[in-house]
Amino acid sequence: MILPSEIRVKASCNGSHDLSGIIFQLRVRSGSKNPYHIYFPKTDSTGVAIISSEDFRGQFTDHYEMGLMDYNGTIETAEQVVTLSLFDRGQMARQRHLLTAWPLLRHERTNWHSRNEVLDYFLTCLNDSFVLAPQSLTLPANGQIHVTVAPNVA
Repeated sequence: MILPSEIRVKASCNGSHDLSGIIFQLRVRSGSKNPYHIYFPKTDSTGVAIISSEDFRGQFTDHYEMGLMDYNGTIETAEQVVTLSLFDRGQMARQRHLLTAWPLLRHERTNWHSRNEVLDYFLTCLNDSFVLAPQSLTLPANGQIHVTVAPNVA
């Protein structure tokens, strides 16, 4: 993978919607085992979320600490084609009791003070208000991704 210095997701939505509080994730394949999941910070009110290459790398390497036998591959050997989707808030909420048992991983400790702080951040996202089918895309060299979300009317 050729990793740009930052990856910027710009979300839009038909109609007038505050697009703050959305968490996007990238599913990245590298090696022969499980895919890596890289999470963007919450979007601002204009629907923009930016992840630096340092944060991307940190999240990538945290996968090894989380499950050494479950992941292999490197960023350099990762596929340039990734899958962009909304973070599944419901899955984390259902597993909160299990997730609080984990200590913070190395990179997480640079951003968070506790596992509960991480969980509270992710669980307060507004992803349930929007719908986005997972989208396979080639990570652009300039790191600019544009995506259209739809309001969740269910």
